[in-house]
Amino acid sequence: MTKGEFLPGWAILTAQPWGKSYRGAAAEAAVQIEFYFKNFERCRAQVWQKVCEQAATGDRWPSVSDLKQAVAEQGGFAPDPSRSIEEQKGPCITKEEFGLVLYGAISKCSEVEQVQRMIATDVHRGKDTAHLAEEYKRLKGEAKELAAAESISATDAAQLAREYPWLLT
Repeated sequence: MTKGEFLPGWAILTAQPWGKSYRGAAAEAAVQIEFYFKNFERCRAQVWQKVCEQAATGDRWPSVSDLKQAVAEQGGFAPDPSRSIEEQKGPCITKEEFGLVLYGAISKCSEVEQVQRMIATDVHRGKDTAHLAEEYKRLKGEAKELAAAESISATDAAQLAREYPWLLT
C-alpha cells in the first residue's frame, strides 16, 4: 500500500474525537503516521480502509495490535517480498503426521462443499442437478463415516462438526 492509499484510512481514524491528537502537522502526529504506516504498508489498501472504518465506530484510539488483528482476520496482509516462499510457509507436517483419517475427513468434507457449490450454480442456471445430487449423497456419506472414525479424537471431531455442521444431519 502506498502512503497515498494509507492516508484516507488514517484520516477516518483521526477525524474521530479520540483521534484529535494525531491530526495535523504536529511532531507527535507525524511520528504516529510513520509508525502506523510502517506497520501497515504490506496491508491491502481496501482492507486497511475497511478496518479503519470499523475502528472509527469504537470509543477509543485503536492500538496497532487491534488493527493488525482486524487486518489479519480479513486476510489483508500481502506476502513479504523480502522473504522467500519457504520462509513464509512456516513449519509443515505431512498428512501422515497430521493423521491420515483426519486428513481424509477434511478432504472429503471439502469435496462435499465443492459439489454443494456446483449444485447451487446449476440450480441458478436452471440446469438439472440429479447427477450431482447422487454424487453429493455419496460424498456426504463417506465424509460422515470418516469423521466418525475411532482414530479421530473427540476434540478433532467436535472441530469438524463446527466447521461442517452438515456432518450432524
